[in-house]
Amino acid sequence: MKTTKKGLPYEMTITKDCIHFIFDDDTSVFVDHDDLSVYDMDGMMTIPAHKQEVVDKEIAMLKLLIR
Repeated sequence: MKTTKKGLPYEMTITKDCIHFIFDDDTSVFVDHDDLSVYDMDGMMTIPAHKQEVVDKEIAMLKLLIR
């Protein structure tokens, strides 16, 4: 299990519809495959900065793997 800079553990799962980040504080963040839009469990497009850093880092690494 990986952790954010603030020490919050998380897991990343890739599904057919999205990339799902599950954080240890019982929250989730989703990234849509089509347009890479980011949203939380309530459909809000704004997520905390430390979670956004995780999403940005993981998406960047996935883009490198796809090349």
